[in-house]
Amino acid sequence: MELSANKEAMIDSDKTEIKRVSLADYDDVISIRSAVHGGFDYLPYKFKSLITQSHNEGYATIINGKFVAFCIVSKVDGGATVVTRASRVHKQYEGLGLYKALTLFLQKHVFSDGTVTNDAVVYNDNNKSMLDKTSKGELTLLMKRSVIGYKIDSDKMTSITQMPLTSDNTRILYEVDLISAFKSRSVCSSLFPEERIICHFVPYRLTERNIPLIFSEVSLIVGTGEPELSFITCGTYYRSENGHTYILEVYGNCSYMRDHLVLHFKHALQYCPAEIDILIMCKENDAEKINNEIKEFQLGYMVVDFKTVFLVEKNIKNTYVMTDPVMIDSEQREVRRVNDADYDDVVSIRSSVYDGYDYLPFQFKSLINHPDNEGYATIVNGKFVSYNLSVKFLQAGGSPEKVVELLSENYKAVAQTVNLLAEWLIQAGVDIKVVQEMVENHLKTMIIKHFDPKKADSIFTDEGETPSWLAEMIEYPTWRGLFYKLAEEYPDCLMLNFTVKLISDAGFQGEITSVSTACHQIEVFSRVLRTTISSLLNGGEELLEKNLPEFTKMVCHGEHTYLYSQVLMQILSQEPKGGSNIRRLCQELQKSANER
Repeated sequence: MELSANKEAMIDSDKTEIKRVSLADYDDVISIRSAVHGGFDYLPYKFKSLITQSHNEGYATIINGKFVAFCIVSKVDGGATVVTRASRVHKQYEGLGLYKALTLFLQKHVFSDGTVTNDAVVYNDNNKSMLDKTSKGELTLLMKRSVIGYKIDSDKMTSITQMPLTSDNTRILYEVDLISAFKSRSVCSSLFPEERIICHFVPYRLTERNIPLIFSEVSLIVGTGEPELSFITCGTYYRSENGHTYILEVYGNCSYMRDHLVLHFKHALQYCPAEIDILIMCKENDAEKINNEIKEFQLGYMVVDFKTVFLVEKNIKNTYVMTDPVMIDSEQREVRRVNDADYDDVVSIRSSVYDGYDYLPFQFKSLINHPDNEGYATIVNGKFVSYNLSVKFLQAGGSPEKVVELLSENYKAVAQTVNLLAEWLIQAGVDIKVVQEMVENHLKTMIIKHFDPKKADSIFTDEGETPSWLAEMIEYPTWRGLFYKLAEEYPDCLMLNFTVKLISDAGFQGEITSVSTACHQIEVFSRVLRTTISSLLNGGEELLEKNLPEFTKMVCHGEHTYLYSQVLMQILSQEPKGGSNIRRLCQELQKSANER
């Protein structure tokens, strides 16, 4: 379609829609624009894998049947952060506000589920719009990294991979290694002072839940250091319009860069039979060091269209109580009479009222328009929190002012009162961590004291799906510990069993070795068993002796767990590498079982 000078008028007359894309939309999405990011665009190669992953969502703007704008985002950090992975607008439609409209749509349909608190993006220095927003303070700059480009053919890469490593402490890292690294304060402060790790242009907070997302078939993570890591590189292969590309993110002491490239080139050769472009992302002052470290390889320099990449983030809302306490006096509260236009806000206050026999959603409009009826809602910070249809009260002579008074009294503000008291303590000089621990410990005590497994199970009956707050809770060690304790006390509670599985799925299986509930779920038990065995084998004799009692207790929980574990480990013991250590574990298990 040819656009006239009067662009806005033409857009108004066009048929415009936004829809979530699927695998079938590949050709339409890729045809929107070419030569994105100077030809280093990974979307054509990664589209199918990205669009099928559950934590990703892609949407396109379609005008008269033609795809003209596209954006795909990932949810990381347990759903707390949305990261823009790829976006584009057709050249003919630039400047019409299509991308802004698409992002507003995403904010409404993706960001508004109650879990998202941050919007993050990694962009390069060609994106003038993002640079302008960052300079104005609209976005918070978290990281700034230099880009170095090299070219290398497969023959030279093969010869480099045959070189011996200069350090015995350089190795390929696996999930268990990153778990240990993320738990170490010294490693995190040294390698990741911004509390982020970027892999393939995606920023992740240093939490266990992100680790499964960091690893993929085409990625490789290498580390150097013993006992703690002092250097980490994250490499990812993909194809672009420019050909084969390998992205390498660098963190820490660059003195080991040579050894890391040897391992990364071995990985790249699995996918690349020809010349490959190497893009190294590093701290600004590390570029020269890296050049010196790999001088012996005689790699050819490559001109890259962009010299710097930036990680920026925008806070969407504060969701944690202690981070930004909400003062009761600062809340915007009102009680007003509702009308037809308030239908969605009123009905969204609560679902499954009266066990699903609530007639309000069906009869709201007829009730609210009847002359004898008046409906009033309490609104806190723009959100409808309570509603009452006053019929008999008003018919009996009650005044609207009294209705407002009664509705206001119904709002107790318990959580806000806790926030207020916590703020007073902080203002009085008590450390914020002490106050936070005080509130959390009291809340844990109250939950344990009043926990009702039947009511807990009804949560899923009422909600019809996993509550968003549950996914957020398991991000924090304090609340995971609470669930473990409750699961031990109420092993038949379906809600707690599901939560234990949710915790395991999130990558925290290393914590739940003592939870008997896990022993009744084969998927959870298998994951916990795998993680525990890996930790015992890689941790040395001291760690083995320390954790062996807990391990045997879990495996010997029942006959089924013991038999399953022994059969699995007997098979593993036949492996030439590490088989003897597995046999040692088998013997320790048999010994413990005999003692029982």
